[in-house]
Amino acid sequence: IAGSPLEGLAYAVQDQPDVILFDLSTSGMNFFAFLKRLRKNTLTECIPIVLIGNETDWLQSLPLKDLNVAGLLDYPTDLNQFHSQILELLHWNAEEFCLASYSQVKRPQVTLR
Repeated sequence: IAGSPLEGLAYAVQDQPDVILFDLSTSGMNFFAFLKRLRKNTLTECIPIVLIGNETDWLQSLPLKDLNVAGLLDYPTDLNQFHSQILELLHWNAEEFCLASYSQVKRPQVTLR
């Protein structure tokens, strides 16, 4: 979990996670500045991003797939549903990436914010 977008960029370069969950309300750097820096680095240019926030409808008109943004999600109220939504957006198999079994299943690395 990154404490800021800049820290998240550093983690992304170091760890090359399978996905980045970006909270649109994060202060310190807006999403487009974050995305520009992320895509400039060959180590992070292909990492899919899931945007999380309130009132994300305005983003629907943007070419998100061209930016390698997997999708948009509202802030979660049910973590099980949130997990399922992320798996669906990324076309991942729930049996392979099961939140309930950290020790038995290889899980994707996730960077928040």
